[in-house]
Parts: sequence; structure tokens; C-alpha cells
Amino acid sequence: MDRFLAWFAEQPARHRVLTCGNHEYPVEADPDKWRRRVRNATLLLNESITIDGIKIFGSPVTPLYSGAFGMSSEPERESLWRTIPEDTDILITHGGPEGILSGDGGCPALRRAVIRVKPRLHCFGHVHSAYGVLPTKNTLFVNAALLDEDGAPSRKPVLLNFAPTSVR
Repeated sequence: MDRFLAWFAEQPARHRVLTCGNHEYPVEADPDKWRRRVRNATLLLNESITIDGIKIFGSPVTPLYSGAFGMSSEPERESLWRTIPEDTDILITHGGPEGILSGDGGCPALRRAVIRVKPRLHCFGHVHSAYGVLPTKNTLFVNAALLDEDGAPSRKPVLLNFAPTSVR
């Protein structure tokens, strides 16, 4: 994780926000320690932050039975996703919604939450083979997985300019 954090800090952005994934066992075990170690970014673990008028919610949860931040119970995930504020502009999750750039690894409860909240952007990455961008009427979906199917960091980061809007 330290190598990733060093690389992340070098990315050209005025603000950096991240969440974890299913391999970050140390973060799951001691989130406070890792919050202190993350510099030049904000680590979101099932919570929101507003930056320059843009409301961002981040969650590392996936439907996995095993793995860090895995939550295999759909009713538990449904309950978690209900905590996403209605006025969320950007949703950052490790796993993706069912049927959208997520292969067989998407979460049905997350999809229902995205339909309810209608964030302008939903960024995730868990399913590496589904890397890509899908614009829809309400939400721009981005699977920003940098690792390819073999686990090599072969993909470029997806860079977006995002401005607040008074129209929702």
C-alpha cells in the first residue's frame, strides 16, 4: 500500500480521494493507523466528504465472502448503501454495480442505490477485465481498474475534470 500511496500522491490533481479494496487487510484491521499514513489524499471508508462544493461518498465494500471489506450479506449491503446521501455527486466504491462495467462481480444492492441517488459520477474498479467508461443519462460510470487481468499495472488512470453544478 505504501508504493501505491507514493504513486497516488504524484498524480496531477488538486484533490485526491480514495477508498480501499478487497486486498487491504491492514487497513480493515486498523483504519485509524492508515488514515494517519495517507498523505495528500482523503481516505473514505463508508463516509462522505465535501470538497469545493462536490459531495463524495466512498466505500471499500464488495459482495465477497472473503477478502478485506467483504460483505456477503445482501441485506447488510443494502443497509450500508442506504446511508449514501441523496445529494452525492461522486460515488467511489471498490466494487461496481451489477451489470455495469462489473462483469459477474457487481452488486445488485449497489445498483439500486445508484439508481436512487443518481450521482453524476460513479467510479470503481474491482473487476479488472471490465475497465472502461459508460456514460448514461444520470451517471458517468468509470471502472478505473489500473491492473489488467494478469495483475500488471498496464492501464492509464482515468482523468476527469469535475465541477460543481447547481442543477441536480
